[in-house]
Amino acid sequence: MEKEGVTLDEIAYVGDDVIDLPVMRECGLAVAVANARAQVKAEAHYVTPHGGGYGGARDAIEFILEAKGILNQVIETYIDESNPISPVMDIGNGSKLA
Repeated sequence: MEKEGVTLDEIAYVGDDVIDLPVMRECGLAVAVANARAQVKAEAHYVTPHGGGYGGARDAIEFILEAKGILNQVIETYIDESNPISPVMDIGNGSKLA
């Protein structure tokens, strides 16, 4: 948090089990995946439509981007062939940082 200059209110956390509850209770946005324990879902601000391992993380990310009003912009930037790809995403470079 200190390194990035953010507060707890600016942090989203995705969890699925009771071990996640302490962090979920402190962060700004607590997300539970669809196949999370009932106790976790009960304390989440948002429950994803899909389970962990089946798109739950993507659901959480899209929820946040949509709430910020930038989901479509992010998708268009991602699929824009003229947009240079990050070196960590370039499988031709073995996903190594330059």
